[in-house]
This record gives sequence, C-alpha cells and structure tokens, in this order.
Amino acid sequence: MSDTFPLVFSVTSGKGGVGKTNLSVNLALELAKKGKRVVLVDADLGLANVDVLLGLTPPRNLFHLFHEGAGIKDILFPTPYNFSILPASSGMSEMLTLSTGQKLELLEAMDDLEGSIDCLIVDTGAGINKNVLYFNLAAQQRLVVLTPEPTSLTDAYALIKVLKMAHGVEHFKICVNMAKDAATAKEMFKRLYQACDHFLDGVSLDFLGFVPRDPGVRASVVQQKPFCAFAPDSAAARAVADMIPPWQCNFWRWAIAFVVCLPFAWRNLRQDFPLLRRHWRYVTLMSLLGVSLMNTFFYKAGQTTPSLNMALIAPTAPVIILLLSRIIYGEPISPRRLGGMCVVMAGIVVLVSRGDWQRLASLSFAGGDLWALGGALSFGLYSLFIR
Repeated sequence: MSDTFPLVFSVTSGKGGVGKTNLSVNLALELAKKGKRVVLVDADLGLANVDVLLGLTPPRNLFHLFHEGAGIKDILFPTPYNFSILPASSGMSEMLTLSTGQKLELLEAMDDLEGSIDCLIVDTGAGINKNVLYFNLAAQQRLVVLTPEPTSLTDAYALIKVLKMAHGVEHFKICVNMAKDAATAKEMFKRLYQACDHFLDGVSLDFLGFVPRDPGVRASVVQQKPFCAFAPDSAAARAVADMIPPWQCNFWRWAIAFVVCLPFAWRNLRQDFPLLRRHWRYVTLMSLLGVSLMNTFFYKAGQTTPSLNMALIAPTAPVIILLLSRIIYGEPISPRRLGGMCVVMAGIVVLVSRGDWQRLASLSFAGGDLWALGGALSFGLYSLFIR
C-alpha cells in the first residue's frame, strides 16, 4: 500500500478462503485514497468474485477479451471507490487455463493501460495451477496471504516452493489475515519463515503486516462493500490502512515542531536550562507519559480492538485521574465529583452506542483493550503529575 509498492503486484495464496480477494479490494481502495490511479485485475478466471464483493454487474469481462474481441478499455469498469476493475467470469470452463496465445494477448492488452495507471493489483486464484503461477510470474512483487491455520501455512509454503524451485522467484511479501492478535500473526510468519529458510535456499520473506479477525468484515461482505469503506474505524480497516507506523509520524511531527519553535524559545531555554537540567528526570517522565507511551499504547490497541471498545476506554482518563488522586495524594472523592464522573461515563455510553443498547450487548473483550487502558492510564498519570 505504500509508495514502495511496485507498479504491478499480485495478491495470492496457496489455499482458498483466506480472504485474499477481500484484501485485494481494500488494498485498491486504500491506494486510491492516497491519490493513486489503481486497476484491480480479477485473475481468478474461473471463479471470479471481485465484482460480487463490490456489488457491481459489469457488462463485459475478460472472457469477452479472449473470445469476443473486446478491447481492454471496453472491459475496464469504474467503481464508486475511485479505482477500476478488470472483471473476470465465473463458471466458464474456457477460462480455467489460458493458452500461450491468450497470455500474450492479455499482456499486449495491458500495454494500452500503461501511463494511465499507477498501480495494477492482480488478484490471483488460489493454489499452484498454471494460471496462478503465470500471474505471479508476470507481477513485479507477490503478496502471499495466509491465515492462522496449519493447512493455510502448508499451502502458502507449497506456493512459494513451486515459484522458487520451478521459476526462481525468491522475494515475497507476507500478510496474515484473520489473526487473533499480532502475536498469533507473527508466530505464523515465523513458522513460514523457518520452513523457507530451512528448505528453500535464497528465499526472502518480508512481513507486511496482519489483518485481525473483525466482525465488521463479515458484515461488509454481506452488504457487498469494502470494509475500509463500510467500517472505516474497524480494526481490520485500520490494519489495511496502516502504512507508516504512527509513532514514526509522531516522532517527525514533534521533531519538526521542535525545529520550528526552537528559534523563538531559544532565549528562554538558555535561561531555564539549569532548572531543566536539575529536573531532567521529571521532564523525561512527563514526555514519556504525555506523548510517547500514550500514543504508542493507543496505536497498539487500534490494531486489534474494535472502535467501539476504544471509544469506551479512551475517555476513562478523567475517572482514572480521580482514582489516582485518591490513591497517590489521598484526595477525597466528593459526592459532587462522583456524580460528575457518573454523568460523564453515562454520556460517553450514550454517544458511543448511539442509543442502541444492542451495540453494547455485542461488546467482547479484545487483547488490545489492555493497550487502550494503558494509554488512558498513561494520560491520567501525566495529568496528575503535571500539576
């Protein structure tokens, strides 16, 4: 999804049912959001479903290119999400295996798009049949998608093995889809990496990231919309949109702010430097609690925690401040403060649930909730110690 992606990359898998096509659709959407001119090719020629996921009914598809003389621009179909698709057919036996002539015809047709697009995403079929291997070889980069299941891991390894042993392909990006959490995803990547390192000399795997299991994804499929559009605040959507880690963004944001403000604050800094040096431990602690730790914790939470959980946990900082004031400074919690705290929490619940109590009933604990609570605690400690 980042600017380092090549012009042409395939999204592929050894096993079906890993969410490869759904990921392809949402990658295309996120790239389009960044101003890229994107075309998504449905290269699962016999069982195409990109158009189904998007709720579209294109009048032509790649079958018409090969069998009815249609041009590539006649087939290209715009979506409401600022990218276009090259749809394929479903249930057409003639499309199961492309002939050499058809492969050349497709490559020549693609030349007509050169200069008018920035990114070409090729959503291949699953497995190691000739069509899958052809489209992976035609791509400049390959993104292999797997899930935290032994069969998915085995089939992903099989695909990589065939591409390496038979065709010399050595570089792959890896995405673990439908993972419980980051630890699960990294464990799956580690196992795949170890297998490739042990048996396939020269293969290089790059862990692109993971997409957590998210109920918003299933709901978006039912509605035939990309989950990055249907539920943009969901953990899955944030995972797909995550290109540059926010702590890097925060570092450069604060670094630039420091450079810009330094000329104006230099005189006072020089004057107060002995005081800052004397209290450097306190200053460092405040910067960690108020900026670094809080933002990092909330970022980590956002990878696996549904937005509803985040919206309920993040505003608990005032409550945490009251409790910490009692614990650390012994300040009494007056009935007025307690009443205000209850009113605040009730208001948060009503706003977040939008008055629909069934939304609250559907809440479930996620591992990222502890990270979100850590972020709220960090800000509470900062607010308490800064006074």
